[in-house]
Amino acid sequence: LGAIFVHARHAADDGAYPRLTGWWGVPHAPGPRFEMRHGFDAAPGAAGFACSNVNPLMVACLLASLRTLRDAGGIQAARRKSRLLTGYLELLLHEEELTVPRAAAQAQPARCGIRIITPADPRRRGCQLSLRVLPPP
Repeated sequence: LGAIFVHARHAADDGAYPRLTGWWGVPHAPGPRFEMRHGFDAAPGAAGFACSNVNPLMVACLLASLRTLRDAGGIQAARRKSRLLTGYLELLLHEEELTVPRAAAQAQPARCGIRIITPADPRRRGCQLSLRVLPPP
């Protein structure tokens, strides 16, 4: 499964942007797909880059993931838990005194430790903490 955006000025330039051509890359109507012509007349835009049917195993995995997300309460619940877990990791790093303060960002730290380099504001850092492990002085 995938998604693609192809700007109109690039969609027809097969020389600069070679494509894998396939059954789904031809226009859908009024029926060029079933004319079985020699050569390839691409559908306009990103549709002309489509190659084949979606792999059923990939769809089955996606369906299972979507069901799990639904059963967990939806995307809002998953995001809330994500924020809590990321915040908990940050709390543990600070409580165990493993972090080096941001104020010492340019200075050589007095001890080895971890510098959190993602923004402190949970709304700006997403679901992760990016860490820089600092060597001993």
